[in-house]
Amino acid sequence: MDAGRTRELLGRHSVGLKHALGQNFLVDEGVARRIAEASGADRASGVVEIGAGAGALTAQLAAVAGRVVTIEIDRRLEPVLRESLSGAENVEFIFQDAMKVDFAAVVRERIAPLRAVACANLPYQVTTPAVRRLVSSRLFGSVCVMVQLEAARRFAAAPGDAEYNETSAFCAYYSKPELLFEVPANCFEPRPHVTSAVIRFDAKPAPAGGEAEDAEVLRLMRAAFSERRKKFAACLARATGSARERWEELLVGLGFPCDVRGERLGADDFARLARLARESGLI
Repeated sequence: MDAGRTRELLGRHSVGLKHALGQNFLVDEGVARRIAEASGADRASGVVEIGAGAGALTAQLAAVAGRVVTIEIDRRLEPVLRESLSGAENVEFIFQDAMKVDFAAVVRERIAPLRAVACANLPYQVTTPAVRRLVSSRLFGSVCVMVQLEAARRFAAAPGDAEYNETSAFCAYYSKPELLFEVPANCFEPRPHVTSAVIRFDAKPAPAGGEAEDAEVLRLMRAAFSERRKKFAACLARATGSARERWEELLVGLGFPCDVRGERLGADDFARLARLARESGLI
């Protein structure tokens, strides 16, 4: 589906794009195919897609996956999608706000027993909360999304990178992020004023301690990035009410100087620190 076909479909169904919804539809079939291939979807998998737009990516996902459940917030696009995907019998539509959808129920009721993966061309204004929700759900073997290039770089950033922040550590805790390729503005209708990029998050196994362990690790991450100019041990002491010196001992035991700042730690470091802190009675 190219830009002309997309404009024709939208015009015939009297659908005007809404800036508030961040509607920049992918219209490059080659890029859509690359994303579908990068998603890891196959006939043994079911895809939960967020933001169908006019269906360019949905069609490519349907060609490789066993099933596609596409979640689209704009109900006005239903006739457009039903026409553009008329030959795809393995596609199911949910017209709801993806940020309010119960993903666990969708996977359980509409994807299982197929392996679940997620894929999306995300609106820029919901990029970070959507990615955090998807990767932390532990429902998907992989999450492949197209986002603004700057956001993709933050998601994939490592300690020492200028873009590294709490969300970088969060994503690396739950998954293995990999920035795959850039997508220029001329692949969209209408054209955005930014370059996009495709990034995939391959899920990591859940920790033995389950959600309780997750909460401990995320608590330490929040402390690390809440006061980036402060020494991490001092931030931890304030966050937990424990002595700074005890945190310094744990950090040294992990191979860091006692005055290290939290942004120098990677996701695995935060997980190891949380285990040591639990064993020491600090959390």
